[in-house]
Amino acid sequence: MKQVPTLALIELTALWDVLGLDFKRNKAVKRRPADSRLFGVPLNTLLEHDRKLISQTQVPLILQAILNCVEKNGLELQGILRICGSQARIKSLQQRLERNFYAGLFSWDEVNPHDAAGLLKLFLRELPAPLLTAEYLPAFTAVQKITDLKQRLQALNLLILVLPEANRSTLKVPLLDTSL
Repeated sequence: MKQVPTLALIELTALWDVLGLDFKRNKAVKRRPADSRLFGVPLNTLLEHDRKLISQTQVPLILQAILNCVEKNGLELQGILRICGSQARIKSLQQRLERNFYAGLFSWDEVNPHDAAGLLKLFLRELPAPLLTAEYLPAFTAVQKITDLKQRLQALNLLILVLPEANRSTLKVPLLDTSL
């Protein structure tokens, strides 16, 4: 399984050559580590910690909890990801989560669905590296130039395979209904 990303990268490069596209990879962007336990922390770091609690987890527990809250309380709301929650409440929730999440002292019962959606966006925005990684962002952008649907899907599948495991697993999480 460890060879799959390497093989996918070879296949992806060959596909780009056939299509006459320029395959460029950005250098990985390095940010200073966050003074946080949840927000602004690399996915791999969160997963290492979370796997000590639940060995088979593939997605950070905080992300699972936020998504569960949005799915449980917000799916019936129109525009759940478009309509912003209160920035003050979201900041307060973030601080409470940082202090209480792993201690099991945080309750999602009173969290406004729009605030939970805001937390989701904040979590993804504060990741030190983009979910699609800075390295492959130009390649993901170039996929839109591929006119043949089959080749476009092949390129997207290969790009997802070359992502780090934590990013790939996080992308697999069923992220809400597209009508949101």
